[in-house]
Amino acid sequence: MNKPTACKVAHLRYSEKSNQCDLRFTLEVKDEKYGTLCEEIKSVRQITDTVASLLRHTKNKIIKLLQDKEWDIEKYEDFNISLTRKSIPIQDEVCCKDIFQYKHMYFNIMNNRFLVIVNAPLIISLTLPKVIYIHTVVRPIIKAMFLHKKRSTIMWQKSKDKKKWTFVSSNFLYTARKEDSDYYFKVTYTPSNEDGVLGDVVEVISDDVVCTIPPLSVEYISARHQFTKEKLSNNEFRVVSYNILADQYTRDGQFEYVDCKYLSSQYRWRLSMNELLGYNADIICLQEIEYSSFHEFYKGHLTSCGFTPAFYKKGRILNEGLGFMFDRSRFQRIEVKHIVLAQQLKENGNCSDIYSVIKRNKDLKEGVLKQHTSLLLAALQCKNTKTVLVVANTHLFYHSEAGDIRLVQAVIANKCIQKFCNDIKSICNGSKIAVIFCGDFNSLPESGVYNYMVNDISKCNKELEQIGCNTNFLKKNLIYGSAYETPPFTNYTDNFKGCLDYIFYEKDAMELTKIVPLPTEDEMSVNVALPNQYFPSDHVALIADFKLL
Repeated sequence: MNKPTACKVAHLRYSEKSNQCDLRFTLEVKDEKYGTLCEEIKSVRQITDTVASLLRHTKNKIIKLLQDKEWDIEKYEDFNISLTRKSIPIQDEVCCKDIFQYKHMYFNIMNNRFLVIVNAPLIISLTLPKVIYIHTVVRPIIKAMFLHKKRSTIMWQKSKDKKKWTFVSSNFLYTARKEDSDYYFKVTYTPSNEDGVLGDVVEVISDDVVCTIPPLSVEYISARHQFTKEKLSNNEFRVVSYNILADQYTRDGQFEYVDCKYLSSQYRWRLSMNELLGYNADIICLQEIEYSSFHEFYKGHLTSCGFTPAFYKKGRILNEGLGFMFDRSRFQRIEVKHIVLAQQLKENGNCSDIYSVIKRNKDLKEGVLKQHTSLLLAALQCKNTKTVLVVANTHLFYHSEAGDIRLVQAVIANKCIQKFCNDIKSICNGSKIAVIFCGDFNSLPESGVYNYMVNDISKCNKELEQIGCNTNFLKKNLIYGSAYETPPFTNYTDNFKGCLDYIFYEKDAMELTKIVPLPTEDEMSVNVALPNQYFPSDHVALIADFKLL
């Protein structure tokens, strides 16, 4: 077959997430009376629909467009539209999913002929941090489809006037240097998919020039450090639990009251690291830590300060998740395990009774199974006492109306903790085991989750009724106390203030000896709410000291 003369391109893409396909092309129509129409058309159908449905939907969109432009519809309503392969129209009844295996397809409409490119990379958005500081790593933020980063190319340039640009790097990450101060950055990104098919080139210019990072405002954090000046020893240990606010959640406009220079990841990373190290902790449990921030910043700093750090993506797929660090001079790692709670319902025999209950409620079952909520379990042996400390860390589902889902998640988590403890006992030849359970439970003190954890199950009736079960559902072996009990705030923003974070501890195995006082409301509201220049997250850190019994 001779090579077609068509130079126009149409893109056909398949999204597994939405189970849809979309056809995109730029339609150009010239009319003596109405002039030239040049519009991008996007036609979306379910992947199980037919080619006829896709073409009919595309045609209807164009007719609607012409109507909106007040063109003569009768002149255009009978135009031809087809998908062809080897000059033969693809049959109407062919499923959209099946055409993704074809090569050399053409899309024909009016007098336009397009070569169809399947699953070409598409840059949905390309942004740079609002504030860029010297001596910091700058990471472009990309949302894309069918992108293969190693095959794609990037170019960094800088300019003082946004007119004359000078090349600086072709690496994906760029560390801003002192000589970049007062320059704008421009990033030019050429996307490629895994087959080497290129997408449209995208450019972005920084909002402002590169500048010097402001001094850390540590007044309020330093006040908390007064309670943790000394490291603990022997049978005492200190635990920190902290939702440090994922960078991705600072970009959605939720924290408009915060000056962008204090909301920047580089400032918040440094402020949170200053805070964490000042607590002289033995064990740190983090929630909402991102993959990039862990590997680019936290991992190296904490390792050099005597910690053994680990990170696990939420659900094994999301960009943010759980962080766990322990002082390797005090503890020896026995085992660390990452669990996706929803998967345990079918994989863990200990959870079969939970699944038998929730599967009677279709909405609840689907709500639990689709969550990516993770549980991190670590078994650490104290080098002095030989006691094994089992540390659990989680971040339960966030939705305010999902108390029943969170309670199910808490029950699954405790089943997993119990099984993990039993497994560790068999490894450690009967060593004494003590349990700490940290996290952002997204649950207020009056919730079923909190009252289940502290064994006050008489206050769980609302959630039990939603689940459709009795109190037998909430049986557990461990008796927990709450280190901070129920403070008024652990999360403090302009539109929500409440207690969501807890450190639960096994009361029969350890004694709570001290907690670091939380900041006052006056301190947290000094600049409307959290985060701000004094506090790097919208949550506050919980710090508790314990003595093993």
